[in-house]
Amino acid sequence: MYETVTALSYADDPRRVLVVGFGTGTIVETLLLDERIESVTVVELNRTVIDNLERVPAINNFMNDPRVVYVFDDGRRYLERNKDKFDLVAMDPLRTRSAFSNNIYSEEFFELVRRNLNPDGTLLVWSDDASGVLAKTLSEVFDNVNRYSFFFVATTKESAPSRPVYEKLVAKTPETTIGAIRQLEGPVICDRETILQATKLVPTNRDSSPTLEYYLGLPWKNTASFDAAGCKKSE
Repeated sequence: MYETVTALSYADDPRRVLVVGFGTGTIVETLLLDERIESVTVVELNRTVIDNLERVPAINNFMNDPRVVYVFDDGRRYLERNKDKFDLVAMDPLRTRSAFSNNIYSEEFFELVRRNLNPDGTLLVWSDDASGVLAKTLSEVFDNVNRYSFFFVATTKESAPSRPVYEKLVAKTPETTIGAIRQLEGPVICDRETILQATKLVPTNRDSSPTLEYYLGLPWKNTASFDAAGCKKSE
């Protein structure tokens, strides 16, 4: 929930939202706390996931919210034919080093996401990548990128998070999760300029060179200046 609340605090008017990958539903659940949101389109590749989660009472409570529309399709294929624009895109898909992960973590994919965003749009990307490849790739597509502990917030225009919006949304989350959100809270680890400076030796993840997925044995792995702590430069 922490990453979703943070991303929403960057969004000026998030009426239309796209979620790529339903996951366990926490992103959707948190989005629905924001009264500014009018519609949430969830693109999920595996229909069985949704069918099974609907049987869980705690999840079913928000899954059937009238604002939510489910599309069972590949996220990239959906964006290729989408005609509308979104104010916020949130990604909670597979791990960055899983098979076929490159399809939704490449430079070309992020360019596709940007084309589907409104001029003041926001992108939330969860990340388990400590190599710097994802950070660099995202920063080469978006002019404004902030890295947090386990996710990125990228915007199509320069934007700062709104603390009042953040606190209002945190207060709406279940009491059992507020403590966990507070424990996760932390400052921006680094911005786009710092990311690009720290990843000079790191390759960009492209469709034609899926570095995130095929990373074993690559020479840059041992010389990269982007370490697992975030954007700190190695000595």
